Amino acid sequence: MFDDHAQDELSIVDIANALNVPLRTLQDTMRRELGMTPSRRLQEVRLGLAHAR
Repeated sequence: MFDDHAQDELSIVDIANALNVPLRTLQDTMRRELGMTPSRRLQEVRLGLAHAR
């Protein structure tokens, strides 16, 4: 979801809502599985896109 919609003006709350999970669940799961917060992941994806241009 992050990669597909990184250029959209989405907030982390929007992403949690689209996944139908509470924000806290999204945050906890991403920290546990990826070792980063959803905000950090979105930032990394957006920076990657900016560098690719």
